[in-house]
Amino acid sequence: MKTPVKQKQLNELTLLDRFLFASVMEDDRSLELVLSIIMSEEITLRQPSQVEKEFRTMPWLRSIRLDVYNVDDKNRIYDAEVQEKNTGNLAKRSRFYQALIDSTLLAPGRDVSFHHLPESYLIMITPFDLWGYGKYRYTFRMRCEEQPDLYLEDGIGRFS
Repeated sequence: MKTPVKQKQLNELTLLDRFLFASVMEDDRSLELVLSIIMSEEITLRQPSQVEKEFRTMPWLRSIRLDVYNVDDKNRIYDAEVQEKNTGNLAKRSRFYQALIDSTLLAPGRDVSFHHLPESYLIMITPFDLWGYGKYRYTFRMRCEEQPDLYLEDGIGRFS
């Protein structure tokens, strides 16, 4: 038998609560401000924010639900996720999310070039230091181990 979940009062919520995070980030100006701070540049969104956006491929395959999804005026895609607890799977979860997002960005057919895939950013907002180095932000890009100044320009950025 499941233990009933105690519902919090509105004045007990923080931005780490999914409901409040979605409510605040649904306001485009709020999301623009948050993204501008994280990206260290002015961000202008070109569409209304989509909260709890679902991506499905096939009914028998796993789907995802993004906390907040949007596209800026440079056609860059943003997925902002809030994570209150360390589940130990954020790195692989972000990989899966990125794959499903990318799978929806190109039309079917042989003539569509992969060059049309836009830049995309998966942003994990957490109250904990996932890697334990005392940083307030970690930015990940694919880099070659044999040639550290060589980056795979795949258009994916991940922030935590």
